[in-house]
Amino acid sequence: MKNRTAIMTVAALLSVVPAPAYAATLETTVTPGWPSYVIGILSLLAAAFLLVDAVLLQRVAQGGAIAENISFMVLGVVCLAASVLVKWILGLLSSDVSLPQVTLASDALVLLSMVLLGLYFWRVRSVLAGYLKTAKAYASAATTPAEELSAAPAAESVTDSTAGEGDTRV
Repeated sequence: MKNRTAIMTVAALLSVVPAPAYAATLETTVTPGWPSYVIGILSLLAAAFLLVDAVLLQRVAQGGAIAENISFMVLGVVCLAASVLVKWILGLLSSDVSLPQVTLASDALVLLSMVLLGLYFWRVRSVLAGYLKTAKAYASAATTPAEELSAAPAAESVTDSTAGEGDTRV
């Protein structure tokens, strides 16, 4: 019963969500020219900064989980930058490309970017969680209770001729 309700809810949401986008007219969905380009330029500059920072992070974290999975983050940032460029296509090629095609392509790139960034963070988190679990297990095995330390025999001084100065034996 719960599965059927969940499936029906998902189907209803998927059938209703794109409806406003297709029902809207061209005049209500087009944004003004220059603010869109300014925001696009700022987005591309932010993407360039993120890409440079990701490459520098990969060099610093070489051999670690962050560096091994950084390609997912780089691809996610590239998809975000491409979504900005796809929206600019409408302004440059408005006679050859329709608004729903551009919007769909841009939204698909944003979705792909979110999936890649989510995959990056999930993989890094799972590796670090495994590392912390192992480190905690090692730390708990290495520590001994105070009662065991007080019951252990004290170190004895070595007095035979083969030992060096200050050597001790447990």
